[in-house]
Amino acid sequence: GHGTLVRQWATLLRGCFWPGLAAELAALWLSAKRRGDEPWPPVAAGAITAAFFMVLVWVGALLDGSAWGSASDVPWALGPGWYDILAPLVRFGPSAAFDPRIASAYTIHPVQAYFALGCLAIGTGGLFLKKRLPPRRLTALLVCALALAWLGLGFLRADDPVLLLGLRAPQLMALGGLVWSAAVLATEK
Repeated sequence: GHGTLVRQWATLLRGCFWPGLAAELAALWLSAKRRGDEPWPPVAAGAITAAFFMVLVWVGALLDGSAWGSASDVPWALGPGWYDILAPLVRFGPSAAFDPRIASAYTIHPVQAYFALGCLAIGTGGLFLKKRLPPRRLTALLVCALALAWLGLGFLRADDPVLLLGLRAPQLMALGGLVWSAAVLATEK
């Protein structure tokens, strides 16, 4: 049904963020170069837009009950019955990957909210710095901030398998974002 389709797209968008961001920035770069324009301004705008877009994706994940966090006892953790409060806000049920009835015995980190707030802060910071920094530096700093958010918050997720050195796939891809950012900043004139 409708909920399954939305869940599949939300999962795809979260899982493909880093390859999607790389493709978006490369397409903006190539398009500007082909027109003979300076490529960094549209690339910086694309990075800001991506941060704001991810706010919507993570809010959707919270409402859907997907991309859930690890067990936690922090005061703001989502406790038993948290999905019963959110369910009336959406037409479809909890993600197939997470049944809140199973989680009724413990509380979990609201990682979706952490990611949404982090992306909102990064996007807002990008808008604030857009007129203050060269677009090349701004793009590298935005990608670096997004990568650090993915690396740090990835440790609080419980829905992605650990792949290598205690890191999940999105964290490993975020390392690529950090390397790219460092390379851009190191070659800045």
